[in-house]
Amino acid sequence: MSAREREEIASIFDSDIDRYNPGNMGILEQHVETQARENYYDLEANLLLLKLYQLNPGGSFTATRASSVTKILLKALMQLPKNDFQICKALTDPELGRVLRIQDVLRLETSLETCQFDFFWDDLENCRDSVSGVEGFDTAIRNYICSVIGMTNQTINERQLNSFLGKLPQEKLRRLVEEKGWKFLGNGIVYIKDQAASVKSRKITEAIEFADVATILTAVARR
Repeated sequence: MSAREREEIASIFDSDIDRYNPGNMGILEQHVETQARENYYDLEANLLLLKLYQLNPGGSFTATRASSVTKILLKALMQLPKNDFQICKALTDPELGRVLRIQDVLRLETSLETCQFDFFWDDLENCRDSVSGVEGFDTAIRNYICSVIGMTNQTINERQLNSFLGKLPQEKLRRLVEEKGWKFLGNGIVYIKDQAASVKSRKITEAIEFADVATILTAVARR
């Protein structure tokens, strides 16, 4: 991001009065493009642009608006398991939800949230044009999927793992397994971790007031 763009974005947020000026939309739209191109993320700026679209509904179907909203949703999707996507979705103009590219992103999000990872990659190949221009998208999604696998599996079939990760070349799959600290056990099995060992015991302490104890003892003494 250039120094000039950084200054322009900062100046928008420095002014409470000028923050919702429709004239800021062009600057914020360019900022979205920078985020997509440079694999940078600015949730606050993206939410402001979505809010400006809400306040200025004219031109909901313009190519620029559709492109910006698509990229905002994709950048938010890359932040899973954070709930950024749901926040951005709630601020998205419902009329824009009829745009094909945005429908593609919404469908991809559903696949991820329901852990239909193999279906996600198949569907992604059918709508690659909708996610083009967003640097680091595949890597971010694989990291999210790996985090889910790491929390829910002790071992996993190698073929199933690779299906969940988008059918990577064997060398790339092995490198990813090593990076995550997992191990190939042979016979097509990948060791993730001992889930039982990661369960932490929890000590529960209940405080009882002296007056409550006295009441109980008095009731027992009367029997």
